[in-house]
Amino acid sequence: MNFGRVAAALFLVVLALACSARAGGEAEVHADDDRRAADAADDRSVPAGDPCDFDVLDDASSVPAGQGPLAVGKFVVRLEGGSVFVEHESEPGRVLFATPGGVLVGAAAVSLEVTEGQGSFQVKEVVKHRCGGAADEVRWDGLRLRLDGVLGGACSGQRFTWRFCNPLPNHLRFEIELGEGGADAVFLQARADDDERFYGMGEQFARDTLDLRGRVVPVVVQEGGVGRGEEKASQFMETVSPGSSGSEAATYYPVPHYVSSLDRSLFLEGESISVFDFGQGGVVEVRGYARRMAGRILFGGSPLELVERFTASAG
Repeated sequence: MNFGRVAAALFLVVLALACSARAGGEAEVHADDDRRAADAADDRSVPAGDPCDFDVLDDASSVPAGQGPLAVGKFVVRLEGGSVFVEHESEPGRVLFATPGGVLVGAAAVSLEVTEGQGSFQVKEVVKHRCGGAADEVRWDGLRLRLDGVLGGACSGQRFTWRFCNPLPNHLRFEIELGEGGADAVFLQARADDDERFYGMGEQFARDTLDLRGRVVPVVVQEGGVGRGEEKASQFMETVSPGSSGSEAATYYPVPHYVSSLDRSLFLEGESISVFDFGQGGVVEVRGYARRMAGRILFGGSPLELVERFTASAG
């Protein structure tokens, strides 16, 4: 055996492996650098300071309610025909959220009748009256937007404020707050396309489809019950143990967050009782039973991206 040739061959193999490892390491470093650059670009998309400090708008000049697109960080808000439209600057024309025609903010005077049985709850919404409102003042500085307005109808004269800001990349945060008056619940409506499907709302146990279209989902932690509202099981259980049959929407882990088949996504913040109504045809109605509703509209190109962006805020 020619040990010299073997040693030379082994040396060349080791050298090749070392070069390959170095090249792979350099590629990995470059990939890490690219990721850091992308993260830095995202970070730069949200200005320094608190982009949700709305006190600075007190000194901002008001703008006409019908003025063209208003940039809120990387998002774009349009006020047209009494409605709000939300887009993202990277995909002009793609509507992420829109209120129905002529309806800016909805509100209602509501009482909740709650009954409990074996850890399951029945929440009955008793609406005394509901009303809509329009903006009469718009304040904007390129980073924040505030719409001040007044409710009409049975809520005539009651003020409301709707604020928008961009606290994280791909997050448009909103707050709707009602002033003093008879309305004590915020009803927010979002347009829905005819063929749009909706998913999410935490741990749900739908009997036939994961699509939430047509369902009303309360965000209340409760026992699922025996049978989760299935008709035959419920009839038997309500006979032997009233209140223990539960409902299809009953869950230990509700989450006020949905993602649609058109990659639209919205979630609420806070601990107030809310109801997501996917059964009203051309709109999704989110009913929050408090004078203040806060949440976020997300921008993303897939359900995975939208869920990742939800967890960036919610954990």
